[in-house]
Amino acid sequence: VGGYVRSFKRDGFIFDAACSFVGGVKEGEELNLIIRELNGEEKIKWLPLKSIRNILPDLSIDLDTWDFEDYIHRLIKLFPLEKASLLSYLKLIEKTGIELKRIRDISIIKRLFFPLFFPKLMKLFRATHGQVLNRFFKDEKLKLALSCLPVTLPPSKLSFLFVATLTSKVIAKGVYYPKGGMKSISEYFEKRLKNFAGKILTSHEVTNISLDKDIFKVKTKNEKTIFSRSVISAINPWQLSKILNYPFGLSLKKLTPSLSAFLVYLGIDSKLLSSDIPSFSYIRSDIGPEEEYRLNLSGNIAKKPTVIVNIPSLLDKKIAPEGKAILRIMTIVPYHYKKGWGEKEKEEIKKRVIDRVKEKLLPSIFDRIELSIVATPITLERYTYNQDGAIYGLCATPNQIGPKRPSNKTKIDGLFLAGHYTRPAHGIVGAALSGKFAANLAQRWLKR
Repeated sequence: VGGYVRSFKRDGFIFDAACSFVGGVKEGEELNLIIRELNGEEKIKWLPLKSIRNILPDLSIDLDTWDFEDYIHRLIKLFPLEKASLLSYLKLIEKTGIELKRIRDISIIKRLFFPLFFPKLMKLFRATHGQVLNRFFKDEKLKLALSCLPVTLPPSKLSFLFVATLTSKVIAKGVYYPKGGMKSISEYFEKRLKNFAGKILTSHEVTNISLDKDIFKVKTKNEKTIFSRSVISAINPWQLSKILNYPFGLSLKKLTPSLSAFLVYLGIDSKLLSSDIPSFSYIRSDIGPEEEYRLNLSGNIAKKPTVIVNIPSLLDKKIAPEGKAILRIMTIVPYHYKKGWGEKEKEEIKKRVIDRVKEKLLPSIFDRIELSIVATPITLERYTYNQDGAIYGLCATPNQIGPKRPSNKTKIDGLFLAGHYTRPAHGIVGAALSGKFAANLAQRWLKR
C-alpha cells in the first residue's frame, strides 16, 4: 500500500522506498486539510527537516530548516548584486501562488472570465522555469541554486507553474519527515479507510476491467472478481489501457512519463556522521542540468551525476539499530541503460553515486558500509507498475501541468483517475489531492 510512499525493513534498518520529505502539513495547508477531513484519532508526527545543504560545483549553501523566503535571503547574501532580481522572483512566485490557491474555490463567473481573474496564470501557463530564470538573472551559478528541485527535467523543459505550485503550496514554509518513516503516511490512510468500513486487498493484481449495464467487473490474477458501480484507478494510464475493455478518452501517445531513478540504500556506522552532516543534501553534477538531461535522454548517465542524499535517521533514530544510521542516495537515470540493468550496470552506477557522496559529503563512507541495497528502474517498475519506472509519473512540462494533465474524470461514466499521472501534479501532496478530487467525483456520481 502506498506506491512510492512506503518503507521496507532489512536487518533492523527501515528504509524509505523513494520519498524524502513532504510539505503542506502545517495548519491550513493542502495535506493538512486532507488529513483533518478524515478526522482520525491517530496522528502522524511530523519532524521538521533540519540541516539542509545544496552543493553546487563551486558553492555550498547550508540551511538550518527549509523556508523558501529564507533561502532567497540566503542567496541575496551570496549574490548581493542580484538582490533586486531575487526579490522580484520571490514576488512573482508569491503572486502566482496566490492565484493558484484561489483556483481551489473558483466560481462559474471566474471560470468564464479566467484571464481577467488569473492574469499571472494565463501569462505564465506555457513558460518554462528556464525562461523565467533567464528573464531575472544572468549569473549561471545563481540559476543553478534556484534549480535544486525534486524533478527529472532541466529548467529549459520544466513548467514554471509547477515550480510556483511546488514552492508556494508545498514547500514554502518547511518540509517534514514522518516519524517512523514514510510508511507512516500510507499506514495512516490505510487505517482511516478501514475505519470507514473499507477493505484493502493486497497482492491482487488486476488483469481485466469490463463494464456491463453500468456495473464494473474487476478481475484479478488470483481469479477473484469484484463488482462495483464506480472505479477509481491510481495505476499508470498505459497499464490501465491494457486491462480496460474500452477506450477511456486519453491519447497515450501525447503523454510523456518522467525519467526513472537509481537508488542506493545504505546501513552505516553512525560514528561516520559528524555533527555538521545535513539530513538532506542535493549534490549537483559538474556538467549542469541541461547536459545531464541530454545524456539521460540518450540512454547515458553522467560520470559525476546529480545525487540526492537523505539521512533520515538523524531525524528519527528509531528507524535504525542503535549506533547505526541510514543513508539513501538517489540519482535520475533512463529506463534503458546499456544492455539492461544487470549486475555489472548496477555495480557501476552504485559506485558512481557513492563516489559522489565520498567526494562531496562523507570522505570515509566506504569504510563504514554495513548493508547495501540497490533499486533500478526495473525494480521501481516491478513493485509499483510505474511506466518505465517513472519516478514522478508524468514529467512536469508546460504541456503536462494543471488542466493539460489527464482529468480525474474519464469518458467512461463511473471511472475516475487518481495518482501522479493525473491532476493536479506529482509528489505526495499532488497525488493526495488527486485522490480527493477523484473521491469527490465518485461520490457525486454514486449519489446521482
